[in-house]
Amino acid sequence: MENKFSYGSYGYIAMLDFNTAEKAVSIEPRVSVQYMQQAIEKILKHYLTLTYTGTSKEDVLHAHKLVFLASQSNLSALKPYRGTLALLSQYYFDGRYPGIDYMEPTLEDAEDLLKDVKQIFNIVLSAINAYQPSVSSINLPQTGMTKMSLNPSKKNL
Repeated sequence: MENKFSYGSYGYIAMLDFNTAEKAVSIEPRVSVQYMQQAIEKILKHYLTLTYTGTSKEDVLHAHKLVFLASQSNLSALKPYRGTLALLSQYYFDGRYPGIDYMEPTLEDAEDLLKDVKQIFNIVLSAINAYQPSVSSINLPQTGMTKMSLNPSKKNL
């Protein structure tokens, strides 16, 4: 995929991660799945930086669980991929903090996940491309204030 995001943005890094995941899928499935998780995490965070209006934006942007990030995006088209998002998060955490229930993806797992990751990525990309920031204006009555100052004029005191 072509990278049309601003250099260094979540979207830019997401594209790099996605392209790496595609290239590595048949060479190193475990690495590919790690990059898939990172690509989805970052593309969701890019979308959330545009649209999130909650009070805890920093908390959301520090999260790594894809199901949580997807739920915060309010993109209903992602609901069918909840299982894929959860599995990607499981592989991500297992790869960093292996425990007794460690799982490593096979080539078949990685190829199957990549199909869903492409769909998820495209859903979020479409939402980003369709995003239009809301523009609202308030018409205030003239009060003798200038555009450059919030101090009322002496005649209004």
